[in-house]
Amino acid sequence: VEALRQSVAADPGDLRARHLLGAHALVAGRNEAALEQFIEMLRHDRDFDGGLPRKALIDAFQVIDDAELVGRYRRKMASVLF
Repeated sequence: VEALRQSVAADPGDLRARHLLGAHALVAGRNEAALEQFIEMLRHDRDFDGGLPRKALIDAFQVIDDAELVGRYRRKMASVLF
């Protein structure tokens, strides 16, 4: 995880590292940190790896049991996409 953080710090556009950090945060229960990584991916390149940023967000929304947090990030996602 530390190597991934260093990779993102060195290159904020390292979307593979961001995805892995987000997935790790989600598994660890750090939902907002995970969503933030996925939103940043979307901001950098919404089409990365066949739309992975959007897919990661939608998948995360389905497993996070915090309606307020999910709603906030759904709005962020919409503002980036539209």
